Amino acid sequence: MDSKVKSDNYFVVPGWAILELGLKGNDLLVYSIIYGFSQDDNYFCGSLKYLEDWTNSSRQGILKNINYLLNRGLIEKLDIPGSKTNCYKAKRVNSVTESVNSVTTDVNSVNTEGELSSHNNIDNTKDNNKEKDIYVKSTTKKIIDYLNEICHTNFKSSTSNTNKIVKARLNEGFSLQDFYKVIEYKYQTWGVTPFKFSSGKSSEYYLRPATLFGEKFETYLYEANSFIAEVNKLKENEEKSKKEEIDFDNIEIYKEY
Repeated sequence: MDSKVKSDNYFVVPGWAILELGLKGNDLLVYSIIYGFSQDDNYFCGSLKYLEDWTNSSRQGILKNINYLLNRGLIEKLDIPGSKTNCYKAKRVNSVTESVNSVTTDVNSVNTEGELSSHNNIDNTKDNNKEKDIYVKSTTKKIIDYLNEICHTNFKSSTSNTNKIVKARLNEGFSLQDFYKVIEYKYQTWGVTPFKFSSGKSSEYYLRPATLFGEKFETYLYEANSFIAEVNKLKENEEKSKKEEIDFDNIEIYKEY
């Protein structure tokens, strides 16, 4: 099974998770990944396989990490009736710090050092969010520039909706190369020889960010990878056939006398 980790993916490990929460090893990594998805009141609803690949761990190991974080109150679980998917959310920095401090001291009597630490946590969170935003914007620009070049379109990478859908796919673990593959494949199937869908719209109309990078992105990527694999197989067979061909013009024929 393909790894969920791509070469240009990354996540941020908050310094306070080590210094204040005392997390280490895979407990630290799992918490950091879930925390990264927990910004703006979001939840991490990814698969255990996603966490396994990022931590180079086993399913049983990840479950132990999650149970440990749940027991410490560092993450919370969202129960979705009728769903098999488990979603988790990391506690906010201030609420986690507050709950940890309350074990040994009154929240209302936090000393100057504690206040400084809290401010540093907020600064770190802002820095992490800023770093993420910069990465999303720069990646979105590369993707849209490539789309415009391949499909001869003129979309802008600065629009909020385009950044939103690209960010959603990046959060799911897809890489820049995955976007390139989808763009190239859909141009071959929809752009080279345009046709009309049942809606009456030309296939070229759908060579746009909203369609290519939307909810069907994973399906399009699967089609693209299958197409690439088939093309490579045909090339290999062609090369093999060439090697097996006999050059009759240069064969020396020996006769027995």
